[in-house]
Amino acid sequence: MVSATVVLQNLAYLIGAVVLAIVLGVAVALRHRRPRSMEANVESFNRGLRALSPDGIPRKRRRKGPPPVGSAAPSRTAIPLGRDVRAHQPTEAETG
Repeated sequence: MVSATVVLQNLAYLIGAVVLAIVLGVAVALRHRRPRSMEANVESFNRGLRALSPDGIPRKRRRKGPPPVGSAAPSRTAIPLGRDVRAHQPTEAETG
């Protein structure tokens, strides 16, 4: 009789582990399922359109302001508008 209870206790641990694995598996499956609402489908379609857009970045999300340091964008203050750097002759005020 004693050996039968030991076997049943060992089976209880095994059954508990299997039940716990099933419950956790169902919880993970429910958490990671794909949404099926109309809004989720519209958002998925919009993500696809943004991925296929020519520039890849929507205009409303572009960062405003100066380009980041180290970018390949030319400096806006390097050459004043309307002046050719090669033809520029310093004036008396500039030479001091």
